[in-house]
Amino acid sequence: MTQETTIGMMCLAYECTILASIKDVRVELERKDCAFTAKQYCDWRYSTNLQRFAYDPFTGEKIDWKEVRKMLEDE
Repeated sequence: MTQETTIGMMCLAYECTILASIKDVRVELERKDCAFTAKQYCDWRYSTNLQRFAYDPFTGEKIDWKEVRKMLEDE
């Protein structure tokens, strides 16, 4: 799994949604007014602005959300 792995669809505004990679979520977390944490983005029990995927839609690779959380918290 790399920083470019597509992990979900993120809603940035009412009419603006993007296919989000790990790098895109990290940029969102670095914003000063971000309402969510890395833990919340990676925990399926939380409702966030990220619609999480179980598999990367382009490669078919299963997404390991524990590894994604580690990648988001490292820096």
